[in-house]
Parts: sequence; C-alpha cells; structure tokens
Amino acid sequence: MKLKSLPILLSSTSGIWLILSSLFCQNQGNTQIIPDQTLGKENSVINSIDRLKEQIEGGAIRGSNLFHSFQEFNVGENQSVYFTNPAGIENILTRITGNNASNILGKLGVLGAANLFLVNPNGILFGPNSSLDISGSFIATTADEIRLGENGLFSATNFQNSNLLSIKPSALFFNQIASQTQGNIVSKSTAEEIGLQVPSGEILGLIGREVIIDSGKLTTEQGRIEIGSVGDNSLVRLENTNNYTLNYSEVENFENIQIKNGAVVDVSGEGSGDIQLQGRQVSITGGSTIVANTLGSEPGGSISLISSELLEVTESFVNADVGFAATGSGATITTNAPRLILTSGGQISTATFGTGTSGELTINANEIEVMDISADGQNLSGIFTDVLPGATGRGGDITINTQNLKLFNGGQLGANIFGAGQGGNLTVNATEIEASGTIVFETTVPQQELLLESLNGQFPSAILALVIPEATGNSGKLTINSDRIVLRKGAQIGTGTFGAGDSGELAVKAREIEVSGTSEDGFLPSSFFTSVLLGATGKGGNLTIDTQSLTLQNGGQVRAGTSGVGDSGDVTITAKEINLQGSFANDLFILPSIIQAAVEDLSPIDPLGIGSGDGGQILITTDRLTLEGGATISARTEGEGKGGNIEINATDIEVNNSSITADSNESAAIIRNGDGGNLTINTQNLMLTNGGSILASTSS
Repeated sequence: MKLKSLPILLSSTSGIWLILSSLFCQNQGNTQIIPDQTLGKENSVINSIDRLKEQIEGGAIRGSNLFHSFQEFNVGENQSVYFTNPAGIENILTRITGNNASNILGKLGVLGAANLFLVNPNGILFGPNSSLDISGSFIATTADEIRLGENGLFSATNFQNSNLLSIKPSALFFNQIASQTQGNIVSKSTAEEIGLQVPSGEILGLIGREVIIDSGKLTTEQGRIEIGSVGDNSLVRLENTNNYTLNYSEVENFENIQIKNGAVVDVSGEGSGDIQLQGRQVSITGGSTIVANTLGSEPGGSISLISSELLEVTESFVNADVGFAATGSGATITTNAPRLILTSGGQISTATFGTGTSGELTINANEIEVMDISADGQNLSGIFTDVLPGATGRGGDITINTQNLKLFNGGQLGANIFGAGQGGNLTVNATEIEASGTIVFETTVPQQELLLESLNGQFPSAILALVIPEATGNSGKLTINSDRIVLRKGAQIGTGTFGAGDSGELAVKAREIEVSGTSEDGFLPSSFFTSVLLGATGKGGNLTIDTQSLTLQNGGQVRAGTSGVGDSGDVTITAKEINLQGSFANDLFILPSIIQAAVEDLSPIDPLGIGSGDGGQILITTDRLTLEGGATISARTEGEGKGGNIEINATDIEVNNSSITADSNESAAIIRNGDGGNLTINTQNLMLTNGGSILASTSS
C-alpha cells in the first residue's frame, strides 16, 4: 500500500565536505575567483559590481561558444557571481585548471539565456545556501575535458592541447587522476526551498566521479535532471544537444550516487519532466524523494534509474503520480540493475489521483528483495501502481523481469484500486519467486483501516491486485510466470474485491509451486486467491494455475470465494502432479490444506458478510492427485449463493484421511442456504483410505 513520509541518514562524505570547505574558510565571506593565463589575450576578466556581486567578462568566443578558464573558482556565502552573455552566445564553458575544488556557497548566474558548463576535475561542492540564476541549462561536471565534435577539445587538465571550436559540446571525458577524494560532486543546497533549479524545459546535470545529494534539492519544472557517476577513462556522450541527453553506453566503470537525508529530485509540472540516474551503486535513503508528477493536461516524462551493481531505496520514495486535477498521462518509471533492494518502507510507484492515466512501471533486475516497513510502521516496502481515492483515470501497468524475487516481512508488489478508475495489469516474469511472512501495519486511511480489520491488523508479503473497500473501479489482471514459486508463513498472491469493482484474473504458470503454512497467529494462510469479501458487490476474478507440480501443505491454500453479493470466480488447475498435505491447527481453529471455491458466511465478523453471490467452479486436470492428513478440495456454500461444481480429471487419485466435497452447510445466520454444486470425477484409479471421503450434498 502506498503512503508517503520522509525521515534521515549521514555518511562519511560529510568529511569530504569539511576538508574541501576548509580550503576557503579563511575567505568564505568573499568570492574568490582567479583567472588563469591559458587563454592569452582572451583571458577572463573579473569586474566587481559591489561588495556582494561580481561579474565575469571577456573570455574566448568561438561561434556560439564562450570559453572561460580559472585557476580558482568559488562563490562565497551571500555572494553572487554572474557571467555576461554576449549576443549570439548559446554555451558558456568554464574550466578550473588549479588543484582545488570549487565551493559554490552563494548564487551563480548568467546575464542571458546561454547554457552554463562548470568543469572542475578536483570536485564541486554546493553549500546549503547555494542557488542558480540561469535561464538556460546548467551542467556541473568533474570531467577532465569537454569534447567539441570529433576534433574540438576544452580540457582542464591538459589545457595546452585544447582546441576551441564553435561546435556544440558533444561529450564529457574523465581521465585518470591520482587522488580518490577528487572528482566528487556534493550538493546540500536547499536555498529558498527549491535548491539548485533551472527553468522549465531546461537540463540540470551533475556528472562526476561520485555524486552526493545530501539533504539538498534539485528542481526543474518539466525539465530534465541528469545525475551520473563514472570512473576513470570514461566518455559520456551529450546527445540531442537541444536538451543534452546523456548517453553512457561507452562507459565501462561507474562510481556511486547517494541521494540521502531527505534530499529531493523533482521535475514535476503541467506534464512532468525526465530524471536519469546512472552509476555503480545508486542509493536513495533517509526519507529522500525522486519525483516526476503530472499536474496538468500535458503528458509526463520518465524516471530512469540505472546501476551496474546495486539500486537501493530505503525509507524513501520514487514516485510518478498524476495529480488531482490532472488530465495528462503520468511519467513512466524504469529501473535496470543487477540487484534491487527496497527496505524500511522504500517504494517505487506510479499512481493517479485524477482523470489522467498513470505511467507504466518496468523493473529489470537479476535479484529483487522487498522487505520490512518504515520505522513509524506506516509505509510498506514495495512496487505499486494505484488508482487513488477520487481518481477516474486508469492505473499504469507494472512489469517485473528478474531471476530471483524475494518478498519478506510485508514486502509487496501491488496494483490496487482506491477510486473509480480501471486498475493496471501486474506481470511478474521470474526464474524463482519466494515470499514469506507478514507484518503489523499502522494506518489512518479509512479504506486501509477496513482492509486491515479483515486481515487481523497485518499485511502479508504478497503480490496483489485489490479493489479496496468503497472503491468502484475494476482491478487489472495479475500474471505470474516462473520456474519455481514458494509461498510460506502467510505470504499470498491474489486478486480480490472489497468494494463495488470487479477483481481481475489471476493467471499463474510455473514448473513447480509450493504453498505452505500460515501467519504466526494462524489467521492468514499462505495462498493463491481470488476473493469477494466483506459485503462486496463486485465479481471475483478467475484463478488459473498451469504447473508441473503443485504442493499445498500445513494449511496452504488455492481458493476462490465470495462472502459478499458478487459471484466468485472459477478455479482451473492443470498439473502433472498435485499434492495436498495436512493442515494448520491452533486452539481456535483448523485450517486444512485446500483447493476451494466457496460461498462463505462471515456474519460473526461482519453483518454484511453473508455470502449471497454464487460460488465458482473448480476444474482440475492432472496425472496424479494426492490428498492426505485432513487436506480438502471443496466447493462449499455456507451462504445464500449457490455452490459451484467440481470436476476432476486424473489418472490416479488417492484420498487419505481427507475429503473432496461439493456441499451446502447449514448456517444459523440465514434462513436457507444455497444449493450445493455437482461433483464429477473422471479417473482410472481412485483410492480412499483412513476415512477418506467424497461428498456431494445439500442441507438447509
């Protein structure tokens, strides 16, 4: 489920900040800019406008490019530095050839519409009160040089061989440097609550060896934010020079990106802009937010998170939402990483609050781990696409492609409906899926409180497509493709409706499936399910399983059912071998391992919970079916609705101290139960042992 909150964290990189800041602490009240002599007669000129403002003039002009070169370049606290913008200049390229990092503690600006490039291989640090006053784009980089087409070169470390041309910047090149503390970019800017900002539609780029956004903010309305971290001997292409999209296809060695301590990267607008983060280990932690919201009628852009080793989202959010009054489509989110970890309430999500369709969410990773909730107990870790209360727009689709998917302690994937819009589809393609355990969850959202009441105050580790109480929209289809699926300790995969909308279909295809056990309190069985619950009027979806081997044990379940007005969906299982073993028992109840399509009477829990919808059908096709130790296949009705039929086609069937039933069980809560369904068994060999039974009956 999706709720938003923001906490904090700190790292040793703050030491880098202190060391580099101390280089200029003796003169932090003043701007310190020293031109070098590398441009000869075209050297840069510093003109002091007043005590707090300096203006940079001169430089070397080549066509629409203006080049500046400095020995030192720093902007002091409460100071401002502006580059003049001669007529016809589109790009101002500024290099620092000395040995010190640049401290930008005040305002950096351009007196015109030119783009500004700031190049310092030794590092660039933006202080808490730093800001930009730029009408064009801004790229800060610790690259050694900017390439100008195939032959041009503007180098900060090999300036003697520079070749200044009129061609637009085409690439950033990172050479090998000696010090590991050099080449980093750190931003702590929160100036005027917008931090570092460029105008609508422009690019804000930070490309260094390591890039750290520590409690700072990067913003541009409908623009593009590029954060890249690359290693030595790396070439980053600048493509589509109207907005400088970065291409890392020629980079072999990446470094780390840290977004931490409540940092914000935001491209929201009438239609959202684009965000791209690319590095080795990309961590978004400590209550930080990556956001691209669509707030009007224009279409959204994209969020792209790419890592060569690890992508981590801890107690933080990556969001692309469609706002309340918005009609435009939402931004898409794409991740590519060998390993993705979402923990402590970390979420990646798209959602719609309005009439616009939310964007698609595509997750590509070899390993995915989703686990635990936030420290305040109010945010699950997960990947979600939601249609939120009041929304009529369609939810976006989620596609998960992975080798190994692990969901623990309440970790979830979800495509859920809180409003009137149609839900998105959720597709998981995985070699192996393992889900285990539940978590106690706290919420003040009324719809979620109703849901939690039905779940005994806990949420399972799960893959879900639900219509939440009071919602009227239909949920999308849930598709699972895997070699092996294991559900334990109350973990669940399912669709269901608690409201007026219909729940979607659940289709599972796997070579091997194992479902076992329950939550610690025994309230939530591990299960595949499609359900109509708590007086819901929507219809349940069909449940289809195609597998070589299906094992249900110690209370594991495959079920479709209704305790509301809506009809239950059907259960269809095709397998080479099906084994149902044992049950879960405590002092209050016994939960058998079961395949079920039931009409249930939940009136002791909810007065509206007398099932009046009809039960679904059960169709099982298998070579071998084994039930033992109290396991059950059941199409029972305990409510007013008719029970469904059971049809079993199997070569061999063994029922040992277990049962297959299609019956109507009398309930004191209603005057007359619905009729039980028919039971059909086609088999070559049927064995009933130790009280094993087959029953079809109606009682009232």
